[in-house]
Amino acid sequence: MVTGQLLMTQKSQKNKQLETYFKELSIQINLDGLSFCVFNPVLACVESIYNFPVNFNYKTQDEINDQVERVIKSEEDLRQDFNTIRVLHNTPIFTLIPQSLYGGKDEVLDYLKYSVDIHNVDPNTVEIDKILSVETLNAYVPNTFVNNALLAYYGRFSYQHFATSLLKMFLKHYSSHPLEVMYIYAEVGSFYFVVFKNKKLYYFNRFTYETIEDFLYYILFSIEQLDIDTEQVPIYITGEVDPTALFYSKIKYYVRYIYLIKYHKQHFAVGMDEQLIRRNFVIAHSF
Repeated sequence: MVTGQLLMTQKSQKNKQLETYFKELSIQINLDGLSFCVFNPVLACVESIYNFPVNFNYKTQDEINDQVERVIKSEEDLRQDFNTIRVLHNTPIFTLIPQSLYGGKDEVLDYLKYSVDIHNVDPNTVEIDKILSVETLNAYVPNTFVNNALLAYYGRFSYQHFATSLLKMFLKHYSSHPLEVMYIYAEVGSFYFVVFKNKKLYYFNRFTYETIEDFLYYILFSIEQLDIDTEQVPIYITGEVDPTALFYSKIKYYVRYIYLIKYHKQHFAVGMDEQLIRRNFVIAHSF
């Protein structure tokens, strides 16, 4: 269902004909809500970002459909025809598998069981993302109800797991850095910790936490187990501003080089709030 349509036009320099350009949309499905990011290809920038808290627990498909439709109808910007739509599933039900060890979807639960409880997981619901640059596969269970609700409204889109997009984003950043680098993507209640070494993926994990002390403990324990030289190896951070800022103030006593990942202001609409950009860093860089 499309209740509004906003089109952009621009003269083609090659054939002088009037062409129509549709915007692009990225959607992130979180455990507690939805995030939307609208990209304008003519201006080459992210022009709007929206975050909506939604309770997806214990809902039927019809109830999820109603919730998602109400969210979309609340913003005219989301009710237009888009050239492409990407959906990221930010859920804890996933695991990374070395490509050389993958034996096919018939064995996928054998991989997932080491990371999550698989008692209620239907193997037919498991999806696979390929991350060719690091010869890795990401096996995960998408939020099918929300997927169906978005499909009913927009009609078509591509989707993958949030960790897949996060890893690709970090890989792009890492390509111009030293042999070993640490990364953190922080959220309220959870964070991702990633390490690259010798131009390869060395470590990837998602942790849940309740306090900043928990946050700090998991990182320092991981650093110790991985035998990382904190005097030499830098750590880059992005994500939710509050936990990131608190963690930054504490980790600087243990890690010599710590930085916030930079973003290019020209890639975002003029005056867009920095906290909003960092909170939605992955979908904002998915175009």
